[in-house]
Amino acid sequence: MGGILFALPFITIPLSLINDNFDKAYTFIPVAFGLAFVGFFLMIIGSSIRSLGKYGAAGSGVILDPEQARKDLRPHSKAAGGIIGDALEEVDIFKKEAKAVVKIRCKECGTLNEEDATFCKGCGSKL
Repeated sequence: MGGILFALPFITIPLSLINDNFDKAYTFIPVAFGLAFVGFFLMIIGSSIRSLGKYGAAGSGVILDPEQARKDLRPHSKAAGGIIGDALEEVDIFKKEAKAVVKIRCKECGTLNEEDATFCKGCGSKL
């Protein structure tokens, strides 16, 4: 309802000006813009009521109780987490298993080197 009232002047004023009916257009313009402001405030009130119904009193911020807000928002949080989890399952980056890395410690300096290294990367001595 608010959206219709808000859009009303954007439709009716150009139509009345196209018909060369300037006398009625100039008397209708203030009324039409008044209806647009009423429609705008009805949209704000409607979205607030919808938010209250969807998230509950604490979840939408009407009641400042964090524990109750967590309870009110739990289904939405689980749904969002499930969607993110489904998306991450499809990405190959997270499916790779970590390889076991074997390091060899140099007897001379104690630096860790790759298992296939022949010489120490710290001191250069033979492993």
